[in-house]
This record gives sequence, structure tokens and C-alpha cells, in this order.
Amino acid sequence: MQIVIDCLARKVKLKTQTKGKDTGESSVSLQEEHGLPEIPQLASDEPLIIASDSRDCRPSSFPVKSGSFNGKIDGFKLEAISAGSTNVLLDFDFSILMTPDEVRDISRNHCHGELVHAPARAVTSYDWDAS
Repeated sequence: MQIVIDCLARKVKLKTQTKGKDTGESSVSLQEEHGLPEIPQLASDEPLIIASDSRDCRPSSFPVKSGSFNGKIDGFKLEAISAGSTNVLLDFDFSILMTPDEVRDISRNHCHGELVHAPARAVTSYDWDAS
């Protein structure tokens, strides 16, 4: 998944690729664009939570509302566009340091993450076609 925030145009673009429903089916690219009511402020003390809902019943090393997700996340990238230049804010690479509780940010910000609930690692990606 890729999220691009255009600060000046006050828009956010979401890009993702879905895997085919069966072996041999091709993946599908999806893209959405939405307006933002004001210029986004990209600062927060709150953790970024991906693929979760808002239940208080799941433990973590710091308080995080979470729930269940039954799917695959092949990658996650967050970019901001301002004054014509693109700044990569976050770029998770799930293949680095395959310990069960870490995800590495390969952007210059090094905002590494924590995986909760022991998700499966080293599985096929969205574009795997069995060949």
C-alpha cells in the first residue's frame, strides 16, 4: 500500500494492489484520491496502527487499540508532496529482520515498528502467480 499526501493541493492518494482470488489470476491495482479539509499536520504522539480496528482487548508494549485483520500486507509506504518535491516519510520493508515483532522502516526517518499478535512472515506476496 502506498499513501501519498499532497500538502499544497490538500489531497491524499491511496494506491494498493490486490492479489487475484485464485492461482494464476492477475493482481489488480486500485487507486483513490480524496480531498483534505485543511493542510495536514504530520506530527502526532499517537502510534500509527495498520490493519486493525478499535478494540481495547489486545496487549502491546505500549497502549494500542487493535483487533483482527485477515489478509496480507506486502509493504507500506507514506509519502508527502510539498512544493513539488516528494518526501518519503515511512517505507516499511517486511523482509528485513524477520524477528516476529519488528518491521523496519527503510526511509531516512528510521521509524521502525512493532508487530503485534505474531503475524505470519515470509509468505507469498500479492503478485505471486505460482510460476
